[in-house]
Amino acid sequence: MLRYVLLSLVLISFLSCSHKPEKEIQSRSVASYSEVLSEANFQEANIQWIRNLENQFEAATQSAVCAADMGSLAKALGNFNPALLKKSWIDSYGQTAIRDLAGFRMMVNGNLKSIPLSCRVYAGDVFGKLRDIEDYLGETYYKIQPLVGDKLDFKTQAVPLFESGKYNPYHLNSKYKSFAFQPGDIMITRGISFMSAGIAQSTTLPSKFSHGVFVYGDGSGKFQTIESYINSGVSFFTIEDALKNENARIMVFRAKDAKMAQLANDLMGKEIKSRLEVKGPSVAYDYDANIKDHSRLTCIEIPYAAYEWASNGKVIMPQATSNMMLQKKDLTQGLKVTPGPIFSPFNLETDDRFEMVLDWTDYRLSQDQRNKDLLVRKMFDLIENQDYEIQENLSSIAARVIWKSRGIKPLWSLLGGFGGLNDLPEDIPLQQITITAKLYKSAGIFLQALRDWQAKNPGKIYTNQEISQWLNDYIERDRVNYIHRKRADVHLYFRPASLKQLPQGEG
Repeated sequence: MLRYVLLSLVLISFLSCSHKPEKEIQSRSVASYSEVLSEANFQEANIQWIRNLENQFEAATQSAVCAADMGSLAKALGNFNPALLKKSWIDSYGQTAIRDLAGFRMMVNGNLKSIPLSCRVYAGDVFGKLRDIEDYLGETYYKIQPLVGDKLDFKTQAVPLFESGKYNPYHLNSKYKSFAFQPGDIMITRGISFMSAGIAQSTTLPSKFSHGVFVYGDGSGKFQTIESYINSGVSFFTIEDALKNENARIMVFRAKDAKMAQLANDLMGKEIKSRLEVKGPSVAYDYDANIKDHSRLTCIEIPYAAYEWASNGKVIMPQATSNMMLQKKDLTQGLKVTPGPIFSPFNLETDDRFEMVLDWTDYRLSQDQRNKDLLVRKMFDLIENQDYEIQENLSSIAARVIWKSRGIKPLWSLLGGFGGLNDLPEDIPLQQITITAKLYKSAGIFLQALRDWQAKNPGKIYTNQEISQWLNDYIERDRVNYIHRKRADVHLYFRPASLKQLPQGEG
């Protein structure tokens, strides 16, 4: 009898669920966030705006659809146009606003355990959108003259962090009264090259960081870094050289488990020293980006392996991964990337086993970085969604020919003259060098045209919205010119597969 009663209860429960579905949970719209976090509200009462941001962020983390709500919040912040802020207001309150925005990110980083793992990568996207606002405020408040990163001699620059008085202030976790490196620290940085922009923009949710650096302490109080580069492989570098290495941004993270950090430091230092003793001046770079096989190492794989070894496999970074945006085979195979989950350096921002210690931006370079990020992202979008293809050019042809003769040193050294492909190692795969040459050619045309446009208004700070609009207009003009056999620049080397020129006299 009891069995029949139980079966009846199960059936009644099933029928009630079938006929009375739960109300679908709706995510908040971008507009609802934009209304609360508008430029006018920001300028009117920055303190209240920050509190509103905290409230909106907390509500998103507690939502049953956290990822969707956090995504809407990030989009609303991406729509925030800092150019609408009055310059007089920024002159008076800009520094305080920058400090408060950075303080919000530090606060969230200290409370990551309250954010579901499925939502964390979207929280990282919120951080990125806030940085866009901070960049504009910093460039305006400090009256920055934007510099072109690839024309700056970084060797002659003051050392970031160490010579902090020669740069705009960095943000330090309130837990620390002053900054000093500790064994096992991890830096994520951002370079100024197209390659750095490509790494940062290759994920579904874009990043502002492209490189991972492992800080090694030798036990005597001196620090070096262990890093991996395409042009030199894995080796030790002085801490000063690492900090001056064409960095537009630097963040420092520290493991909350100090004993594990020390062990990671010791194990990785010992491993790389032993490999260098056997193999010479460097250990090979991992072109396949196989983060599970540590016989070769990418930059971010070094801290990954160090903490994997120190924890006996219990600490695998990151807790929440990004996803690769690129899907087209000509790009994924050429760049040696695999669609799917990927450890992007900025994922450390939302890993609760590591705390954010320091955050630094060189505002002199942030506009140049913004230019490259937006144009590379646009190129990736056109390839993935509008059937654009990168055409063969003299640089890629030369790269292919020279690669086949890479054992002949004088010929290999000529490569730097084609498309800026300097200092590439002889073991770089052919596909990677040719796709890089193709990308550099097209991206270089975009960038020069963008810089020429910006040079018409020297001193003006261009927002994401303005740069994106210019890119869209430029692409359309150039496309029409290509179709009608008029002067076209970028479409000679980068165009849809189906795009044809009209015969002379038509159109």
